[in-house]
Formats: sequence, structure tokens, C-alpha cells
Amino acid sequence: MIKGIVVLMDDICERISSIGVLPVVKIENAGDSENLAASLLAGDLPAVEITFRTDAAEESMRRIRKKFPAMLLGAGTVLTIDQIKRAVGAGADFMVAPGFNPKIAAYCTAHDIPFFPGINAPSQIEAALEYGLDVLKFFPAEVMGGIKMVKSLAAPYGQVKFIPTGGINVSNLNDYLSLSVVLACGGSWVAPAHMIREGRFDDIAKLAHEAVSTVLGFTLSGVQLATPTGNDRESVLDFFASAFLLNKTENETTVTAGGIIEVDKMMTGNGSGNRLIFSTHSLVRAMAFFKRKKIAFEAKSNPDELILLKQKGGFEVKVVEGAK
Repeated sequence: MIKGIVVLMDDICERISSIGVLPVVKIENAGDSENLAASLLAGDLPAVEITFRTDAAEESMRRIRKKFPAMLLGAGTVLTIDQIKRAVGAGADFMVAPGFNPKIAAYCTAHDIPFFPGINAPSQIEAALEYGLDVLKFFPAEVMGGIKMVKSLAAPYGQVKFIPTGGINVSNLNDYLSLSVVLACGGSWVAPAHMIREGRFDDIAKLAHEAVSTVLGFTLSGVQLATPTGNDRESVLDFFASAFLLNKTENETTVTAGGIIEVDKMMTGNGSGNRLIFSTHSLVRAMAFFKRKKIAFEAKSNPDELILLKQKGGFEVKVVEGAK
């Protein structure tokens, strides 16, 4: 693969991975496209793949690109070179196909167009690798064996990443995303065609928010309290342990009640060091999310945590990956 497309592919893949979900959308009326994009953005989901399953696809892409230039925009169900040309002209950032077509692969690589072909067998992976394509759509995911099949396909091809699509929703989304070989997941559940047709854009925004929330999995996992004296430290922990039937534990730096309420022995000063601790499924995706929301943070030397720069309600906010 030539250098230009490698750079483009790396950028597109990083953006898709940082979001974790790629809505796959069928639009029947191009007049709905701007409302659809706005509803996804309202749900904090800045990406969409518009499929060439209707005559409205090209115009929908064009309208979305014009009104929302920063949105990550893909063209899906790409079956012909003519569709690729139309999608590029409409402003699409990348192409997605349900299967592997060597003519389309050759055209995209020759013209520096990021392309994710669909595969579900080893021979198709090897055909894609011949064109330097190593990020592939696994389709239809659930029908073709789901997570077990992804693991089986990934085993001999360590360089390949997958975007599983088909049969994925909030109930199994994180099962796929927990695999290191999965870049992101695609799916139509975020913006179903019937909801677009019925103008239910508020409902689509809620589904987008649910998808993003599921990917990030933010959970309040603990509260760190700073107390001015050792006696106060003991009384605070004794209260929480007694009132909520929590076990007290202690080590060199902290005293904890139930693993939830924590007093840092090194923090003192009338509560000035109070801290809320949130956990997330993916710190990388959380950081990308905060950047999109323009929420400033500082990544600590520990790669599994970050601190928001502005205190809220007198609390410093720490975000950690996995359980606290």
C-alpha cells in the first residue's frame, strides 16, 4: 500500500476506534439526512455510515458533509466503482463493502481512498491483505459465528483488526469491544430505518447516547476524602462502615470502607483533596470523548488514569480504566 493511503487509513481507523460504534444507516429521503446527523451528534456520536441501499444515499452524504463538516462520514454497501466516485464527490471519508471485490480494492488503494471490505473467511482475509488492507469488516457477524468466529479468524492473522457488523446491539456490544482485535462495531440499531422514516430523531439521539454510554461504561466507583487529622479519618471511615455495613481495610497509603469510600492518608487540609473516582471500559475512548466535549484533563504517569483539570462541586475528578 502506498504511503498516502496508509496515513489516511491510520487517521480514519483511529477516529473510528476512538468512538467504538459506527452507525450503519439506510436513508430513504435525503431530506432526513441533516436531522439524522444532528440526532447522532446530540447523542455524542460523531460518525455515520450511509449505505448505498437507496437512491437518496449520495445526496444524503452531500448534505451531511456540508452542514456537519467535522462528522466522520462513510459510504456503505459500496458495490461498484461508480458508487465510490459518487461517494467521494459527496464528501465521504471512507468506503465500506459487504464483501471483498478485488476491482474495488484495487481502485481504492490506487486512489488513496480508505476502504473496509467485508469478510467472513480466511481466504477473503488473505485476498484483502494482498492489497494492504488489514482493517476489515466482519459481516454478517452474529450469523457467521460472532465472537468465537472473530477469535478464530484473528488467531492466524495477528496484524488484522475487525469491525464486526450485523446482529450487534447494546446487549453484546462490549463483548466484541473487549477483544483487542476489534477496532469498533457497526450496526443499524442506533438509527433504524423506520425511525428515520417516522421522523423519530429524538429517539435516535437517545439510542446514540445509549450506545456511547455503553461503550464508555462510566461508573462512579469510589470517593476519596481528605481529612485534617487521624482522628477525623477514623471517625469518617467508622461512620460509613457502620451505616452501610461496609468492611474496613487499610494499607500504607489509604483506609477504605467497602472499597468505595477511601481516605488517603497523604491528603489533608479540611477536605480540599476530596476526589470522585469514575471507572471506564476504555481510557483511550474516554480521552477522545472528553476532547470532543472540550473537557480538559491531565493524563497522569499511570497510563490507566487521568484527572479532569477543573474541580466540580469541590471535588477533583479522577477517571480510571476498569475497576478502581
